[in-house]
Amino acid sequence: DSTLTFKAHLTPGQDGTAATFDTPFKTPWRTVTVGEKATDILASNLTLNLNDPCALDDTSWIHPTKYMGVWWEMITGVSSWSYTDAENFDLATFDYSKAKPHGRHGANSRNVRRYIDFAADNGFDQLLVEGWNTGWEDWFGKEKDFVFDFVTPYPDFDIKALNDYAHSRGIKLMMHHETSSAVDNYDRHMDAAYDLMNRYGYDAV
Repeated sequence: DSTLTFKAHLTPGQDGTAATFDTPFKTPWRTVTVGEKATDILASNLTLNLNDPCALDDTSWIHPTKYMGVWWEMITGVSSWSYTDAENFDLATFDYSKAKPHGRHGANSRNVRRYIDFAADNGFDQLLVEGWNTGWEDWFGKEKDFVFDFVTPYPDFDIKALNDYAHSRGIKLMMHHETSSAVDNYDRHMDAAYDLMNRYGYDAV
Protein backbone atom coordinates (compact mmCIF):
# COMPACT_ATOMS: atom_id res chain seq x y z
CA ASP A 1 0.00 0.00 0.00
CA SER A 2 2.82 2.40 0.76
CA THR A 3 4.51 2.13 -2.67
CA LEU A 4 1.46 1.15 -4.81
CA THR A 5 3.67 -1.52 -6.37
CA PHE A 6 2.27 -4.78 -7.75
CA LYS A 7 4.55 -7.78 -8.27
CA ALA A 8 3.79 -11.10 -9.95
CA HIS A 9 5.86 -14.25 -9.54
CA LEU A 10 5.89 -17.32 -11.77
CA THR A 11 5.47 -20.58 -9.90
CA PRO A 12 8.61 -22.57 -10.75
CA GLY A 13 8.86 -26.23 -11.70
CA GLN A 14 10.30 -28.82 -9.32
CA ASP A 15 13.83 -27.98 -10.45
CA GLY A 16 13.31 -24.28 -9.78
CA THR A 17 13.00 -23.28 -13.47
CA ALA A 18 10.45 -20.49 -13.88
CA ALA A 19 9.53 -21.33 -17.49
CA THR A 20 10.72 -23.54 -20.33
CA PHE A 21 9.54 -23.11 -23.92
CA ASP A 22 10.67 -23.23 -27.54
CA THR A 23 11.02 -20.08 -29.59
CA PRO A 24 9.35 -18.44 -31.39
CA PHE A 25 6.81 -18.24 -28.60
CA LYS A 26 3.51 -16.43 -28.13
CA THR A 27 1.45 -16.22 -24.96
CA PRO A 28 -2.05 -14.84 -24.29
CA TRP A 29 -2.33 -11.44 -22.67
CA ARG A 30 -2.31 -11.37 -18.88
CA THR A 31 -3.97 -8.27 -17.48
CA VAL A 32 -4.74 -6.74 -14.11
CA THR A 33 -7.63 -4.29 -13.93
CA VAL A 34 -7.84 -1.98 -10.92
CA GLY A 35 -10.77 0.23 -9.95
CA GLU A 36 -12.35 1.98 -7.01
CA LYS A 37 -15.52 -0.09 -7.34
CA ALA A 38 -16.72 -3.26 -9.10
CA THR A 39 -18.52 -1.34 -11.85
CA ASP A 40 -15.17 0.18 -12.91
CA ILE A 41 -13.92 -3.33 -13.70
CA LEU A 42 -17.11 -4.22 -15.53
CA ALA A 43 -16.90 -1.08 -17.66
CA SER A 44 -13.30 -1.66 -18.72
CA ASN A 45 -12.66 -2.35 -22.43
CA LEU A 46 -9.09 -3.51 -21.79
CA THR A 47 -9.57 -7.19 -22.61
CA LEU A 48 -11.79 -6.42 -25.61
CA ASN A 49 -9.21 -4.01 -27.02
CA LEU A 50 -6.38 -6.53 -26.64
CA ASN A 51 -8.25 -9.25 -28.55
CA ASP A 52 -8.07 -9.72 -32.30
CA PRO A 53 -11.14 -8.53 -34.24
CA CYS A 54 -13.98 -11.04 -34.46
CA ALA A 55 -13.35 -13.60 -37.20
CA LEU A 56 -17.04 -14.53 -37.57
CA ASP A 57 -19.12 -12.95 -40.32
CA ASP A 58 -22.43 -13.83 -38.64
CA THR A 59 -22.71 -13.29 -34.90
CA SER A 60 -26.50 -13.11 -34.76
CA TRP A 61 -26.68 -16.50 -33.01
CA ILE A 62 -24.65 -15.21 -30.04
CA HIS A 63 -26.87 -13.75 -27.33
CA PRO A 64 -26.40 -12.78 -23.69
CA THR A 65 -28.21 -15.07 -21.25
CA LYS A 66 -29.21 -14.51 -17.65
CA TYR A 67 -29.29 -17.87 -15.94
CA MET A 68 -29.43 -19.48 -12.54
CA GLY A 69 -28.44 -22.98 -11.56
CA VAL A 70 -29.10 -26.08 -9.53
CA TRP A 71 -25.69 -26.41 -7.91
CA TRP A 72 -25.36 -24.16 -4.86
CA GLU A 73 -27.43 -26.56 -2.78
CA MET A 74 -24.92 -29.28 -3.65
CA ILE A 75 -21.99 -27.05 -2.73
CA THR A 76 -23.58 -26.19 0.63
CA GLY A 77 -24.33 -29.85 1.34
CA VAL A 78 -28.14 -29.59 1.17
CA SER A 79 -28.15 -32.12 -1.66
CA SER A 80 -25.74 -34.14 -3.80
CA TRP A 81 -24.73 -34.44 -7.44
CA SER A 82 -24.81 -38.23 -7.18
CA TYR A 83 -27.84 -40.55 -7.14
CA THR A 84 -26.53 -43.49 -5.11
CA ASP A 85 -23.73 -44.31 -2.68
CA ALA A 86 -22.21 -46.94 -5.02
CA GLU A 87 -18.62 -46.31 -6.10
CA ASN A 88 -15.70 -47.85 -7.97
CA PHE A 89 -17.92 -49.37 -10.67
CA ASP A 90 -17.88 -49.65 -14.46
CA LEU A 91 -20.26 -47.03 -15.84
CA ALA A 92 -20.76 -49.06 -19.02
CA THR A 93 -22.31 -51.98 -17.11
CA PHE A 94 -23.67 -50.40 -13.91
CA ASP A 95 -27.50 -50.68 -13.69
CA TYR A 96 -28.87 -47.54 -12.05
CA SER A 97 -32.40 -48.93 -12.18
CA LYS A 98 -31.33 -51.51 -9.58
CA ALA A 99 -29.22 -49.11 -7.49
CA LYS A 100 -30.53 -47.89 -4.16
CA PRO A 101 -30.94 -44.08 -4.26
CA HIS A 102 -29.47 -42.27 -1.27
CA GLY A 103 -32.28 -39.69 -1.34
CA ARG A 104 -30.08 -36.60 -1.57
CA HIS A 105 -29.88 -36.21 -5.38
CA GLY A 106 -30.50 -32.53 -6.13
CA ALA A 107 -31.08 -32.74 -9.89
CA ASN A 108 -34.33 -34.67 -9.62
CA SER A 109 -37.40 -33.80 -11.69
CA ARG A 110 -39.47 -32.39 -8.82
CA ASN A 111 -36.69 -30.15 -7.55
CA VAL A 112 -35.71 -28.97 -11.06
CA ARG A 113 -39.35 -28.04 -11.81
CA ARG A 114 -39.28 -25.89 -8.67
CA TYR A 115 -36.19 -24.11 -9.98
CA ILE A 116 -37.76 -23.72 -13.44
CA ASP A 117 -40.74 -21.98 -11.85
CA PHE A 118 -38.51 -19.66 -9.84
CA ALA A 119 -36.34 -18.84 -12.86
CA ALA A 120 -39.38 -18.16 -15.08
CA ASP A 121 -41.11 -16.05 -12.42
CA ASN A 122 -38.02 -13.91 -11.81
CA GLY A 123 -36.85 -12.99 -15.31
CA PHE A 124 -34.17 -15.60 -15.96
CA ASP A 125 -33.61 -16.96 -19.47
CA GLN A 126 -32.17 -20.38 -18.64
CA LEU A 127 -31.59 -22.85 -15.83
CA LEU A 128 -28.29 -24.74 -15.57
CA VAL A 129 -28.66 -28.19 -13.98
CA GLU A 130 -25.58 -29.90 -12.58
CA GLY A 131 -25.82 -33.58 -11.66
CA TRP A 132 -28.48 -34.55 -14.21
CA ASN A 133 -26.39 -37.32 -15.83
CA THR A 134 -25.05 -40.62 -14.52
CA GLY A 135 -21.50 -40.99 -13.21
CA TRP A 136 -21.23 -38.47 -10.38
CA GLU A 137 -20.56 -41.18 -7.82
CA ASP A 138 -17.06 -41.69 -9.25
CA TRP A 139 -16.30 -38.35 -10.86
CA PHE A 140 -13.79 -37.01 -8.33
CA GLY A 141 -10.51 -38.40 -7.03
CA LYS A 142 -10.61 -41.63 -9.07
CA GLU A 143 -8.22 -42.79 -11.78
CA LYS A 144 -11.03 -43.38 -14.29
CA ASP A 145 -11.33 -42.35 -17.91
CA PHE A 146 -14.97 -43.30 -18.58
CA VAL A 147 -16.74 -41.24 -15.94
CA PHE A 148 -19.59 -39.66 -17.95
CA ASP A 149 -21.24 -40.31 -21.31
CA PHE A 150 -23.10 -36.92 -21.32
CA VAL A 151 -26.34 -38.46 -22.63
CA THR A 152 -27.71 -40.73 -19.88
CA PRO A 153 -29.89 -39.02 -17.26
CA TYR A 154 -30.32 -40.36 -13.76
CA PRO A 155 -33.55 -42.37 -13.23
CA ASP A 156 -35.18 -39.45 -11.39
CA PHE A 157 -34.38 -36.84 -14.08
CA ASP A 158 -36.92 -36.78 -16.96
CA ILE A 159 -34.97 -34.87 -19.58
CA LYS A 160 -37.82 -34.58 -22.11
CA ALA A 161 -40.51 -33.59 -19.63
CA LEU A 162 -38.28 -31.02 -17.94
CA ASN A 163 -37.23 -29.41 -21.22
CA ASP A 164 -40.87 -29.33 -22.37
CA TYR A 165 -41.89 -27.76 -19.06
CA ALA A 166 -39.10 -25.16 -19.21
CA HIS A 167 -40.12 -24.21 -22.76
CA SER A 168 -43.76 -23.93 -21.67
CA ARG A 169 -42.65 -21.44 -19.00
CA GLY A 170 -40.71 -19.40 -21.57
CA ILE A 171 -37.18 -20.42 -20.55
CA LYS A 172 -34.66 -23.10 -21.53
CA LEU A 173 -32.50 -25.56 -19.67
CA MET A 174 -28.76 -24.97 -20.01
CA MET A 175 -26.65 -28.09 -20.53
CA HIS A 176 -23.90 -28.99 -18.09
CA HIS A 177 -20.97 -31.19 -19.15
CA GLU A 178 -18.56 -32.11 -16.37
CA THR A 179 -15.48 -33.65 -18.00
CA SER A 180 -13.66 -34.50 -14.76
CA SER A 181 -10.53 -33.61 -16.80
CA ALA A 182 -11.00 -36.81 -18.86
CA VAL A 183 -10.52 -34.96 -22.15
CA ASP A 184 -10.24 -38.06 -24.33
CA ASN A 185 -13.49 -39.38 -22.89
CA TYR A 186 -15.27 -36.09 -23.65
CA ASP A 187 -13.87 -36.11 -27.18
CA ARG A 188 -15.30 -39.60 -27.75
CA HIS A 189 -18.78 -38.56 -26.58
CA MET A 190 -19.08 -35.01 -27.92
CA ASP A 191 -21.06 -35.84 -31.09
CA ALA A 192 -23.67 -37.79 -29.16
CA ALA A 193 -23.75 -35.16 -26.41
CA TYR A 194 -24.43 -32.30 -28.80
CA ASP A 195 -26.97 -34.37 -30.75
CA LEU A 196 -28.83 -34.80 -27.46
CA MET A 197 -28.75 -31.05 -26.88
CA ASN A 198 -30.18 -30.39 -30.35
CA ARG A 199 -32.92 -32.98 -29.79
CA TYR A 200 -34.21 -31.26 -26.65
CA GLY A 201 -33.61 -27.61 -27.54
CA TYR A 202 -30.55 -26.77 -25.45
CA ASP A 203 -28.57 -23.93 -27.02
CA ALA A 204 -25.81 -23.47 -24.45
CA VAL A 205 -23.48 -25.78 -22.58
